[in-house]
Amino acid sequence: MALAPSAKVTITIAATPLSVSSTIQGTTNPAAATAADHVLTGVVSGSGSSQFTATPTGTTTLPAVAAKVTLTFSTDATKRHLIHVGSEPTDPNGRSNV
Repeated sequence: MALAPSAKVTITIAATPLSVSSTIQGTTNPAAATAADHVLTGVVSGSGSSQFTATPTGTTTLPAVAAKVTLTFSTDATKRHLIHVGSEPTDPNGRSNV
């Protein structure tokens, strides 16, 4: 019987493949955070304020102007409906849509 001074050993481990799109969930519950897809999180809140002194340097008068609005209605209806200024939109049966 002859013994060799060295040997080559190959070990193959069967493992669960990693998923590229796994969902990790955060929780503030330490017991739930022990699950494989959970991490312990904390709620952080804060508030702040700052004061400053305003020093106006003058006044100006702006002319009054009428307000403008663009109102867009969209529908999947196959017929066109005309809505006159100041009128109430209705459906083809005359029922109010407001």
